[in-house]
Amino acid sequence: MKERTRSILEASVRDFIETGNPVTSERLYKKYKFGIKPAMIRWELHDLAKKNFLSQKHPSGGRIPSDRAYRFFVEEVWNEIEKEEETREAENLIELLLEGERRKFVKTLAEELRLLGICYDAKEEVMHNSGFKDLIESIGERANILNVLRDFEMIPERLCEQKSWWEKESSWPQVFVGKNPITSSSHLSVIAGKMNRGGRGDILILAVGPKRMNYEQSLRTFKNLLRLIE
Repeated sequence: MKERTRSILEASVRDFIETGNPVTSERLYKKYKFGIKPAMIRWELHDLAKKNFLSQKHPSGGRIPSDRAYRFFVEEVWNEIEKEEETREAENLIELLLEGERRKFVKTLAEELRLLGICYDAKEEVMHNSGFKDLIESIGERANILNVLRDFEMIPERLCEQKSWWEKESSWPQVFVGKNPITSSSHLSVIAGKMNRGGRGDILILAVGPKRMNYEQSLRTFKNLLRLIE
């Protein structure tokens, strides 16, 4: 993919996350400096739509990022965060986790990220969560909310079923957009991290939110959190 096309795709996803409005060439032209006119941006958006990065409900309307576009965006964001110097930003979360304050940990995580926070102890098969109200408010449409409610009820069972996968997985954090091993809703994204406690079993840490979540803040928090745990 050409560098200009990459920049326009990243800007398109970022714009949709920030505004919730379908992406238009005119708005991108006003907000970003690509060095080309709106007509050329429009052509790039059309090409990205043909490659299934964007979708368009109406011929005259703007475009919405697909799951493929979100995954591209997450990869770009993570590559930049990986280059950043390590900080002690997540130190308060680590202290709560190491002290066994799981409820306080997950509540603080949920409040900081404004997402649904989940902490799952594999050995005890106990799940703590916080922030469900914020998640529901961010979803919007009633039909989607009901879908998410049913999905949430299944998370403990799915975590248990997928145990062999996440116990063996060594690359963290993991980011899922749309349907995944943990949630079946097409409206959600999940960021997952794992704390290995040796013989005491693993702890899985999840942040669940709408696909329009703040990936930069969440991934930065997970990066610092997991690095401090190591």
